[in-house]
Amino acid sequence: MLLRERISNVRDQHKEGVFTNAASKTFHHDGPINQGIVMPILQELGWDIFDVTQVVKQYQFSNVGYKNDGGVIDVCLMESDKEHVIIEVKRQGRALDKAVEQAFHYAYYKGVPIVIATDGTSWKFYYTVLPEGEYNSRKIAEFSLITSELSTITSILKNYLKYDLVISGEAMRNAKKDYEEQQLEKEWEEAFEETWNKLVEEEDEFIVDTVQEKMGSICQSKPSKDFVLSLLKRLKPESSKLKKLQDSSRKGQKPRQLTQLSVIIDGEKIRRKISADTFAETIKKIGVEKVKKLNISYGKQQLISEQNYDNYGQRDIGNYKIITQMSNIQKKRILHEIAQQLSLNNIEVQLIDL
Repeated sequence: MLLRERISNVRDQHKEGVFTNAASKTFHHDGPINQGIVMPILQELGWDIFDVTQVVKQYQFSNVGYKNDGGVIDVCLMESDKEHVIIEVKRQGRALDKAVEQAFHYAYYKGVPIVIATDGTSWKFYYTVLPEGEYNSRKIAEFSLITSELSTITSILKNYLKYDLVISGEAMRNAKKDYEEQQLEKEWEEAFEETWNKLVEEEDEFIVDTVQEKMGSICQSKPSKDFVLSLLKRLKPESSKLKKLQDSSRKGQKPRQLTQLSVIIDGEKIRRKISADTFAETIKKIGVEKVKKLNISYGKQQLISEQNYDNYGQRDIGNYKIITQMSNIQKKRILHEIAQQLSLNNIEVQLIDL
């Protein structure tokens, strides 16, 4: 049976209440979800669900430095005793965010790159291989098995769960790439807000003239430049950002905290208004040539090179260009990596909440 057909069958069974009825008759209410949804999907993705060394249910763990230092994972996907993917399966109605916390910490300490949480209907995918950050900030994909487009569902499942991709490491690379792209989009969003604010503060003539002309063509009377500028200032993106924070707070959701990079090296504090400048200046302080020899990459490009990259913002330091267009968490991680490889004990890197 094809994966799309399998998902269609699950949708039909869900509408008929098959899984809800089955759960009410079992001691482990997530059992029907695991048996009737998760296992058939894994089978279609190439996993041998009858091989107990490959698809391990109720996988026990210990010695991970987390709370009681032990527990049970619902499903662990393995090959040659290596853990590749963890799946937490919960009955419908249970909060998935709480369910995934234990699995996420286990995966982080053991180096398992992908964690999935599902109640059969909702599926959430997390990338764990990072030095810091809460699990909610690591979510790379999610879908509803009932309402999302079939093409979206099959694409995500194959991307992160297809057997041959998982075993070859391609699934992990997909997860890493998707995570980094999401961080870039957040960075771009912050950069757009800063760019817009600067354009308005500097009273950019092109912007003002363009808006003035367009308003004149619509209203058949042209407003003054001062009036246009006053409107632009009221439309600054930070206003929409504040509204977003207020809306998320009303819904009981934790808004994304904005941060600023701060570094102390050799007793000197480097903290610029723009974290990209702090990042570049820190590398300059350490020594661009020394850092370049480490061959650190970001995405598919070298962190430090002599080339211009169309898809990445860069800062010029001498003859070199440093990629700076990344999340502040990524900047901190890279600076820690540099310090570790160069055995630097005189550097402290922090993210300051704004």
